[in-house]
Parts: sequence; C-alpha cells; structure tokens
Amino acid sequence: MKVLQINSVCGIGSTGRFATDLYSGLKANGQNCLIAYGRGKPRGIARQDTYRIGSSFEVAFHGAMARLDDRSGFHSTIATKRLIKVINKYKPDVIHLHNLHGYFLDVRILLNYLASVDVPVIWTFHDCWNFTGHCAYFDLASCSEWLKHCEGCRSLRDYPASFLRNCAVKNLKIKRQLIARLGRVCVVSPSIWLAGIARQTVFGRFEIEVIRNGIDLSVFKPTPNSLRERYGLDNRKVVLGVASRWDKRKGLEYLLDLATQIPHDYSVVIIGIDTKQIRKLPANILGIRRTKNTAELAAWYSCADVFVNPTLEDNYPTTNLEALACGTPVVTFSSGGSGEAVAEGCGIIVESRKVEDLLLAVKHIINSQTFIKSECLKASQAFDIHRAVQEYMRLYEKMMIFEPTGSEVRAVDAD
Repeated sequence: MKVLQINSVCGIGSTGRFATDLYSGLKANGQNCLIAYGRGKPRGIARQDTYRIGSSFEVAFHGAMARLDDRSGFHSTIATKRLIKVINKYKPDVIHLHNLHGYFLDVRILLNYLASVDVPVIWTFHDCWNFTGHCAYFDLASCSEWLKHCEGCRSLRDYPASFLRNCAVKNLKIKRQLIARLGRVCVVSPSIWLAGIARQTVFGRFEIEVIRNGIDLSVFKPTPNSLRERYGLDNRKVVLGVASRWDKRKGLEYLLDLATQIPHDYSVVIIGIDTKQIRKLPANILGIRRTKNTAELAAWYSCADVFVNPTLEDNYPTTNLEALACGTPVVTFSSGGSGEAVAEGCGIIVESRKVEDLLLAVKHIINSQTFIKSECLKASQAFDIHRAVQEYMRLYEKMMIFEPTGSEVRAVDAD
C-alpha cells in the first residue's frame, strides 16, 4: 500500500509529529508513505520520503496576500499544480489529508483534482478551518455563523489573519461546493467533540470516525533528568505549561495570573514562549523557548508535579497525552476536546474559566494522593501511536474497497 500524507508541516508541532509517527508506523508494517508538506524543514523522516509543496518565498507571498484579501488557502496555485504532478507520479492507493491551511496550498485545485480521480481520501480534522469561511476555531468568538454563511466574521484578526477584506462568506461557499463534489472520503476526528461538530456541516454526508491521535511512548515516558538542579527548582512544586505557540487561545494569561496566586514554594515553567514574552515574565515563572527536542520535552513533563493546559479553544491537545505518558497529572479547562484524554484519577477538568478554580485544581493534585503516576501511565497506554497506526491501516483498507455514490463531478471555478 502507498499512502500520501499532506500536511502544513512535517515532524514539528503536534500535527507534524503525528504525521511522521504515522509514517514510521506504516513503514514498520511494510507500507510505503510519502509526506507532502508546506513549511519548514522535515524532521523524523527519510528525506526521500518527503516532498515540499512550494518554496519559502511562495509561502510568504501566500501569507502576505491572505492578510490583504482574506483568501487563505486560495493562493499557491503554481505550487499546487506541481503537487498534482507529484501525486500522479507517485500513484498513491490512499491520500491522507491533515491541515490544508498554512499558506502553502490552493484548496480549489487540490480538491477539484481529488474529485476527479478514483483514490480514497482520509481527512483528519485537527481544527475547524475546513468548514468555516475564515477561522480555525470559533469558541472564543462565541460564533455559530459557520452553520450558516459566515456573515459578519468576528475573527478576521485571528489566524489566518486578514486586515483589509472580509471574504468569509465567499470562502465558505467555495469550500462547500468543493467538498460536495468529493466521492470516496472518510473524515477522522481525534475528539468526540469535533466529530459532533463536523456532522452538522457539509461533511455530514461522509462517514465520520473518531480515531485518537497517538504519541510515541518510547519517547514520552518517565524520564530521569537533572532539570530541577539545573534551573534551581529543588524543593519546589513545579507547575508546567507547554505549547508550540502561546497566545490568547492557548490561555497564556491564565498561567501568568496563576503565578501571582500560587504559594511561595511553587514555580511555574512555561515552554514555547518567544523572546518578547520571556522578557515580561515575573520572577516566579521560568520561560523556555520552543523546543523541537522530544526527549527534552519528556524530561520536562517528568520533572513537573502537575501539567496545566489552560487552552480556551482546542481539539485533542497532544500535550495532554505527552504529560500523562510521563506520569504527570493534567489540569485543563473544559474546552473543545481537551478534557477527553483526562481519565478519572489522572487530572481535573475545570468547568469554569476562572483562575481561582484553576489554582484550586492545581493545589488539590499536588496535595492529594489520589492522582498518582501509575494511573496516568495506565491511561496513557491508550495513546500508543501503534494503536493509531493499526486503526488507520484498517480504515485505509476499508476505503480502498468502498464504492462512492457521489454525483457527477464538475470543477469549481477559481473565482
């Protein structure tokens, strides 16, 4: 079997690491896999098994244009036509889509192509962009216009940001037309939450499955380290936060507020913040820039007494899985699917969005014997990437014999 994965990144970030972990699992099972990606450099994969869609200049141009015309996902035309040639040459048995946003693809060209060929498509939803006119999430904006026409978009300044035009209505109309013409498609959601939302959209006519994302448990495990000694954290309770990018959606302000209220023998460690953010941190917060070293991440998870994920909008955060796999209980808000990985005895899901309740949960875990490492490690066995690989292989084989029942295909115009 030959599987082509398409994602914005390869080997970095949660979606990029999941794509390369899936690649490794497929290769270990004797399958062929190629990852076509849009940004950065590939990690954790043989270079001959990758294809970069476009160049850094093309990505930058797409991003700049999207900020002007609100047409993210509708540029990179030449790069996408080159990708089609690569697909035709590779002749995959299955095409597995991940994130198509990120300024590297023209979705009109790609989806028109997929509607014209008899190749099964697996589409893993890592956020909500596929069925909105602009945003990747809409909870913070308390918006339900994605169910209608995306009129009066409230998230234009949010990723993928637009500063001049609002084309959300037009974008959504085109996406719906493109998706309506697809035939052999199965949508996969890592969370029950997002699967339920997808069923309310144009994707509801396809089969929608929940397959939990997996992580490499040979990397994310209790890891002996000297981080406490190195950073002067001996005899302190360590509260850890991790994100690839800290912004309002990820709840950075909650961790900053938490640091003003924690006892004197607690320290907050935040991984993934930028240099500007580090300069503004108070003395009782240790800020560390983003790391691509998974072994170092595992060491930090193992070092912490509790992992706090104050995300306000999310699907199925990989950081929760990684922390639990290292034996560290999780505190998170009831946001999207963030709490779905937190089994009883492995953490606390905070229903409110109050820092006071977040603090109570952190103290309860640190002072309680209820939340023990063995329970976290037991629960983490469900996150094994090998389980996810087997589930995807089953789905690939199922879709390869599935006969589509779609109507006649007509290409959607570029405009």
